[in-house]
Amino acid sequence: MARPCTICSHARREAIDHDLVAGRPLRALETTYGVSRTALARHKEGHLAEALARAAEARREADERHGASLLEQLDEDFRELRSLAREARAAGNRRDAISAYRAAAAHAEALVKLEGHARPSADATGEDAERLKHALLVALEAHPEARAAAARAMLELESRDE
Repeated sequence: MARPCTICSHARREAIDHDLVAGRPLRALETTYGVSRTALARHKEGHLAEALARAAEARREADERHGASLLEQLDEDFRELRSLAREARAAGNRRDAISAYRAAAAHAEALVKLEGHARPSADATGEDAERLKHALLVALEAHPEARAAAARAMLELESRDE
């Protein structure tokens, strides 16, 4: 039976994980926390990479839920503004009808942008890279070893870029 990870059971695991993600040298962490470089490297490659991949996925899902909630609210507001515009028009109140139609048009524009019909370029936002990472990790869910290896590779690339 394999030994449990000494970093996962360490009293200061959160601090160690934070320092690993921040890119602090393993030699410095070895001294600070009294653990071996080998244990730190194994933890970073095995457990931390997978945890970061899960956290990134959860964050994206939360962002998507929040965006869907905003879309629902804007859509509801849009319908209400259109209803108000129709009522004002039926009552012969052209000024209020025009004002409500203008507000509805502004909401429609916001809806279009949020739904992605008027996306900014990927070069400006880096959204395509994030979507690709997410898609890769999701596709590799059935292959935990390959998924962990991909997550490690992504971490290494990100730490080099910093």
